[in-house]
Amino acid sequence: MKKLILFLTLSSVLLFCSGCKIERIDINSETKNQCKQILDYLSSNDSEGLKDLFCKTVSSESDFDNQLSEALEFFDGSVVSYDIRSTGANERIVDGKQSEIHISPHICDIKTDKDKTYSIQYYSYLINVEEPDFQGLSELSIECEDGQIFVLGNYETGHNL
Repeated sequence: MKKLILFLTLSSVLLFCSGCKIERIDINSETKNQCKQILDYLSSNDSEGLKDLFCKTVSSESDFDNQLSEALEFFDGSVVSYDIRSTGANERIVDGKQSEIHISPHICDIKTDKDKTYSIQYYSYLINVEEPDFQGLSELSIECEDGQIFVLGNYETGHNL
């Protein structure tokens, strides 16, 4: 009887402890990394680096390179401080794997060495297995303290709406 109880107990433990492992990326960590990359590229006027963050669908638009140049002109200075206040995210898991992660962070109180203050909101797929050309940023909105707003990219183009 003791062997039967021991066998059932061990079988139960093995059954519950050997469940499916969901392979996942850390959304908060990836979002913070992407926010830092955006700010670094804006600070250094790195148009190629910033362009590489955008999805193929948006970055291949005919006027994207012009928009990119205008965005870099709009953002004045190098970032000295910032605050990531929200990192809204949606994810879809299929067969134990993340098949889609969409984020929409808001970076606030971005201070530059030129005494400018900005806020940035953007939309990005960290993962999009079904539509890989949409993976990356689709829209980046930069707002200056005086209320001027510059929008780079297009949310609708980057989401097949």
